[in-house]
Amino acid sequence: MHRLLRTLILIVGLISCREKSDKYVYSYRVPEEKLKDLLIDVNMVEAAMSEFLPAKQDSIKKVYMTQLLRIHQLDEVGLNTIMTEVKSDEGLSHYIYEMVSDSLKALRLKMPKGNDKLILNQ
Repeated sequence: MHRLLRTLILIVGLISCREKSDKYVYSYRVPEEKLKDLLIDVNMVEAAMSEFLPAKQDSIKKVYMTQLLRIHQLDEVGLNTIMTEVKSDEGLSHYIYEMVSDSLKALRLKMPKGNDKLILNQ
């Protein structure tokens, strides 16, 4: 699971340096909203880990990821496959990152002051 989350962070880092492209046409096999929601949840799990002592992070992350997989009706192999496919498609990575980033910013704006630390820095 650490590899999966590192991959997501790498995706975010790599595509944040690129110019925004409005020409991408979404054609990935997972519906756009479902993929966006999945990546937001993965992002939130990773951000939540900073709230726990390092000794407890692995076990808590396992619980969170188990819940995330159940909510999104995936298994770990399915999630890893999606993450690998998204990472390998540069246009999709950039496109979905922009959607996730915009959604996280909107969530942050809706949160009361001081409660936004669970969302990764933008």
